[in-house]
Amino acid sequence: QRLNSELYKCGVHFQNSDGVWVLYAKYDRKGFVETRTYVYTDAWGDIQTKIYTVWTERGRHMLYLLLNQETEEDLKAILKIYRAIKSL
Repeated sequence: QRLNSELYKCGVHFQNSDGVWVLYAKYDRKGFVETRTYVYTDAWGDIQTKIYTVWTERGRHMLYLLLNQETEEDLKAILKIYRAIKSL
């Protein structure tokens, strides 16, 4: 919860009306997260699914850099580097 709070303060993600944390457009579709599906059986014996988000290695690296940066300009430089790497 503390990490989610910090990422919210940094403008990385927000919590939607269903309580799911969603990346802002600035960070979305950059390979920082992926979704997975959890299948389980509920109390009535019905099969249910839940979708959840996990940080990728790239996303964890971005978070490390973000949470250890001094300025927004540094983060913009990092995102520029990621874009350059992605285009290779």
